[in-house]
Amino acid sequence: MVTEIHAAVAGPSTKPLSQIPARAKLPARPIVFKGRDDQLNEIVGIICKLVAAGIAVMGPGGVGKTSLALAVLHDSRVIEVIGDHRFFISVEGMIDIDAASTLLANHLDLEGSSDPLSSSISYLQSLPRALLVVDNLETLWFSNTPSARADTENFLSRLAEVPSVTLLVTSRGTVPPSGVEWSNAEFAKLATLSLDAARDTFIQIAKAPSDVADKVALDILLGEVDCFPLAVALLSTLALLQNSPSDLLRRWRKSRTKLLSSQAKHRTFNVDVSIRVSLDLLQPMTHGVEALQLLAICAHLPEGMRRPVYGKLAEHFSDVDGARDLLVEFALVTVGADGELKMLSPIRYFVLERHPMMDAHLVSLQQIYFDIAASAPQEPADDFTRRSTQFAPESGNLTSFLLHLINSEEPSKKLFDAVEAVSEYAYYTMPSTTLREALLLRLTTQTAWRARCLKGLGRTRLHRDEYSLAMDNLQAARILFAKLGNRFQEAECRTILGNSLQFQDLVDAAEAEQHAARDISSNWAMNPMPQNACSG
Repeated sequence: MVTEIHAAVAGPSTKPLSQIPARAKLPARPIVFKGRDDQLNEIVGIICKLVAAGIAVMGPGGVGKTSLALAVLHDSRVIEVIGDHRFFISVEGMIDIDAASTLLANHLDLEGSSDPLSSSISYLQSLPRALLVVDNLETLWFSNTPSARADTENFLSRLAEVPSVTLLVTSRGTVPPSGVEWSNAEFAKLATLSLDAARDTFIQIAKAPSDVADKVALDILLGEVDCFPLAVALLSTLALLQNSPSDLLRRWRKSRTKLLSSQAKHRTFNVDVSIRVSLDLLQPMTHGVEALQLLAICAHLPEGMRRPVYGKLAEHFSDVDGARDLLVEFALVTVGADGELKMLSPIRYFVLERHPMMDAHLVSLQQIYFDIAASAPQEPADDFTRRSTQFAPESGNLTSFLLHLINSEEPSKKLFDAVEAVSEYAYYTMPSTTLREALLLRLTTQTAWRARCLKGLGRTRLHRDEYSLAMDNLQAARILFAKLGNRFQEAECRTILGNSLQFQDLVDAAEAEQHAARDISSNWAMNPMPQNACSG
């Protein structure tokens, strides 16, 4: 491609500068552009106020950096100030500055120069005002060639030094290149959309759902993809194919990022490709391998890797801080208010599927979270609130990680105990059956564990007024405890069954269960069960 460009500019130019059709060379303005008014107005304000300015738009791939740049280029206020001297080049895929310089000269119709960058600068200096957008800088900036960063900084600084030029750069990452005084350094990073903006985007591309259930499903779906602009746009396109928001939510939960991977292999139409571009740029960097390993761990922690966990994992890395900094620089993780490392949902699911943790990291993370599970307060007491405040921030991570372990390995005593501890904590805070239901499916031979799991499910469902399911679970648990000879637990199941029947105003049946429970307790007191009848 570079050879073809050089061949095209081999002869001297005879075209007057005034005939350069700059406006005709601009990509079209974005048809759908929601939730970016503040960023647009900020950038337009800089362009209108400052003749020479450097503006950086940073963020992860697919967050809408190019769309914002194009919205700026086509803004009526910018056109009034700049006129037709608005230029746009994409350096995506280029790995050296010579190619980028030649592309710029070719875009300006400047041919035959042995120094295309100097020729471009000379032309730009002749203009009263100009706006130059350099899009997708990341492949130049993050190139693994020795001089890539220095060459990129020199390229940008020379363009930014032209008094009449406003330079706008878009790039993956969080930190813009040095060498340019960026006028918007404080707000250079582009965030994901708000829920309202994501919903408006979906509705403009597809249509507003009329069914109440679909309206609810749409907001849940947008929340589960973190209102990530590329994901929202692709979901909206799928909705045009007669997929309701409820259908899309079901498919997302089944397929995750595969749902957002169209047949097109370009990053702008495929979330998987967009994320893969970032990871391909990451791996050759210093600390790149360890950064990917750290990312694989973070992917299992949807609420973010908190500082205590990060500190305990540090011993497995030669430079965990260097790995973390690289992930932040590439916009693959963000650092929360409490120092936790968090990932956007589409990135997290992509990494979960394609980049498993190293065995040593998995073993270490297991022990960390088994210890955290053991610290869960089990019943209200004087210090329940204090202990709950310490434990609650990790409860979401615990549930996610324990579900992963349940579905990926044979149940162990430590895993069973962790599930029980977290489920008992949830009983007193936000009753959930998720972990026990998942574990029960894997407990095929461990009768004592099945019995305890069923009893816990029954108690939780009774707490949630799910009487029919609670009765089924408690009856099944009672039968298993009876087979095991665990008369005490059998009696407890009958007592809870009696309470359940009483709540349903089934007085006679309730009294029968409670009477049976008393009989069992009396017999048990006279003939205690063997010591191993409780064991799993």
